[in-house]
Amino acid sequence: NTTKVALGVKAEDVDSCFMGCNGVVYMLAAIDEYVHSERDRAILRDRFVDGLTFEQLAERHDVSTRTIKNVIYKHEYIILKYAKREQG
Repeated sequence: NTTKVALGVKAEDVDSCFMGCNGVVYMLAAIDEYVHSERDRAILRDRFVDGLTFEQLAERHDVSTRTIKNVIYKHEYIILKYAKREQG
């Protein structure tokens, strides 16, 4: 399944140049700083850095797609806000 799912982050939350190399570095720093569960950190890295779909993430981490969505929605806003702030 290659269906794209909106992550719930509005365009005004993220600068247009955010996803360049620096954006990935800041996002990884935010994940490491704010996400305490190793499983959740791995899921978020796979989603935001590698771009895996919910289905691919569920298969890789041996959990349901609902669990994957919950993990991503739980952490995405704070991570993206942190990364945007650090990027300037």
